[in-house]
Amino acid sequence: MIKSVSQVRVANVKPHAFKSNVNQAELRQAVSKEYGSYSSSNDMQSAFAPQEAFNHSGKTYTSERVCWVNIPIDWDVAKASAHLTQLLAQGKQPCIYQVLSLEPILTSDDRAYMQSLGKTDSENFLTVKKNSQLLINPSTGEIATRSGRTIYRKLFFSDYEREDVDLTGGKMVSAVDTEVKKPLYNGAVAGIQTEKVPEASVAGLDF
Repeated sequence: MIKSVSQVRVANVKPHAFKSNVNQAELRQAVSKEYGSYSSSNDMQSAFAPQEAFNHSGKTYTSERVCWVNIPIDWDVAKASAHLTQLLAQGKQPCIYQVLSLEPILTSDDRAYMQSLGKTDSENFLTVKKNSQLLINPSTGEIATRSGRTIYRKLFFSDYEREDVDLTGGKMVSAVDTEVKKPLYNGAVAGIQTEKVPEASVAGLDF
């Protein structure tokens, strides 16, 4: 598999939903994964028929990653884009990388905030995080699982090239059939009851 990415771009800038002193920038990056054609032989077995007889060609799958970052209140799309250009000029390779986990993905800021809350508010905050990070198969609407456990996914911006992180203990999925959409529900959904679903197929998810 050959992975290639586009440069990160600023798609939109808007006021922060909860903070009056910062804006938010919507960052996007296209990710393409190219898989070679089917091989009818391997290191232990010869091909019985010619390769061309199988009529199997390679495939390329493309998805777009989206994340939001805080920016100064006086920055617009042009200024945020100029900052990305400056990072490139410095030899950096800004990217959007993903983290996969069998537990909700919390930053140090998230953990510090939870410690400042009471038990009920802390549990509600964690529930919101869980439901916003569920990995949903866009083809079936099912929650993706691995070994019977829910998979959580979070995208982060990095100002330097960084590999994806898989904390699920499983090997990386080998195909991307379609772009991962937002979960079927989004936002403040504290207390929502998620339906138990069968082991969802992980084919077609941007892992």
